[in-house]
Amino acid sequence: MGREVATQDYFPSCKVRLIIRFEEFGQKTSIPKPVKRPTIRKGGEEPKPTATTKPQDITSSSDDLTHVMVGIIPKSARLGRNGIREAASLSFEIKYTDFPLDPRTVRACAVECYMGTVSAEDFAKGIEGATRSVSDSGSTYSEPCHMVPDNFTGPRGEQRSNLRFQGWADNIRMVLGEDEPMLSFECTDNTRLLIGQEAPSQLIIEEGIPIDEAFRKYMENFPQFAGIGCVYLPDGETAPDIGQSFGPTKGKTTKKGQGHAPAGETQQSVWDYLTDCARMAGLSIRMYGTDVIIQQVRALLKEGMDHREDDPFRGGRKLPSGDVITRRRFIYGENLKSLETQRNFTKLAPTNVELRCFCPTNKQVLVARHPLNADRQTRASTGDKGDQVWKVYPVHGVADEITLQRIAQEVYEQLCRGELEVRCVTENLASYGGGNDDPDVLDLMPGDSIDAGIKREPATQQHVTTSDLEDELAVENSAVEYLLEQGLDERFARAYAKAFINVGLTSTYHLRKLGVEWSTEDGYTISLECVNYVVVRADKDSLPAVEPKKSSKKSPDPSPVQAEDTEGESETGTE
Repeated sequence: MGREVATQDYFPSCKVRLIIRFEEFGQKTSIPKPVKRPTIRKGGEEPKPTATTKPQDITSSSDDLTHVMVGIIPKSARLGRNGIREAASLSFEIKYTDFPLDPRTVRACAVECYMGTVSAEDFAKGIEGATRSVSDSGSTYSEPCHMVPDNFTGPRGEQRSNLRFQGWADNIRMVLGEDEPMLSFECTDNTRLLIGQEAPSQLIIEEGIPIDEAFRKYMENFPQFAGIGCVYLPDGETAPDIGQSFGPTKGKTTKKGQGHAPAGETQQSVWDYLTDCARMAGLSIRMYGTDVIIQQVRALLKEGMDHREDDPFRGGRKLPSGDVITRRRFIYGENLKSLETQRNFTKLAPTNVELRCFCPTNKQVLVARHPLNADRQTRASTGDKGDQVWKVYPVHGVADEITLQRIAQEVYEQLCRGELEVRCVTENLASYGGGNDDPDVLDLMPGDSIDAGIKREPATQQHVTTSDLEDELAVENSAVEYLLEQGLDERFARAYAKAFINVGLTSTYHLRKLGVEWSTEDGYTISLECVNYVVVRADKDSLPAVEPKKSSKKSPDPSPVQAEDTEGESETGTE
């Protein structure tokens, strides 16, 4: 069998759109008023927000200080989708001649970045100097045909967008030297808006309503959040009520000047406050475009869920051989420039999780553990017994045992489910079997599933992937025969074959981070950092009954425990 996919040719392109706000320098400016009163309380109906624009859109401005610079092709750019617990980032450099302004006059700069491909016809026209007309926000302008368009039509006739980043410039640096004058931009996505705003100490989340609606009402108090939405996933499921997690202490705030931060800590940002509230319900939050996404980690990495609901890649791609691809596939020797695998025996070792929360009502400590008894991880030690090592996380504000147990499971899901790391580098904008009209790699988001393999060409088989080899080794006798042919001892071969079958290795991984690098000379280079998702040790479809009991002194488990206090550590294994 020969090559299934011909060499993939692309006509890559990249552009940035800058929305610039100039310094006032003494001019009178109009500041939008909040759409709601300062404090959310239970009571009558609150006024509905009237803003329909997005944070990067231009609204009417009487002082005429906000303007748009469109269609700038950066000399280089680097996009980072950094996981579910870290804001997406963008850095790019443009020629000073493409930005004929003194950056010292800029007070704020919103950024949109478009990455993708153009058709061969448009690329040729653009090189010859042809332009196309573009309408945006009520204005019309022209841009070269070889510049990536805002939107395009996919191979199945679906409408797709090339918008890959929306955010704000954190830093603009001008470099004038012997080389060509350049401007460098460092940007963060719309999470920056919520990080930059302190959470007022008297402003609290409304209770008795779904958490996504409560977050939306809370953010409506800040005019700079106009256009930021809040979505609970999966679509169609009922969002929980955050108030059920607070218990008897709900509604109380801390001392003036401390906001919602625990005693001894500095003022919290709005993003920190929302993160803490989501954690109290055992949920995670992240920013995606202009929406705050609320979701269980289990729902994000659910076994058998190959695609997000909004993922343009829907599977079903048919190869010339007749095989049908259900997930994006990357094969070293075909569409990968490099492939690395790594297993960290310390950082990524499965570890039991324990959460402790002081309940001021009854002056006791609530304790929750995950996994439960039957599935706990035991490390080998001296003697005949093993030790159970626990990572202990102190949490605040939870007065419900079931909620605390759910949070413990969520922490375990994030921290202890990825044991094997895979790093891939490709210069192709489409996964295996795709082409210039479907740059589906740029649509990848953290949590998405991919298949990674290796092309092998032994004498008896011209094309073997990692999964093919694993299928062969999955039969114990075949594995033993294969290792014996390699000259290994029979006892060693049988022990390895048994271990291989028991561990349940997979060729399917979940994306942890995506890095995209662009340059006008070399086009795109894309790096994927992925982890497997362990489902063989402690995978339960639903939360069991709460096992731990309230305790202020002793551990609820009589088994030997070796605890590790992890206060201040990251709570996610996908970071």
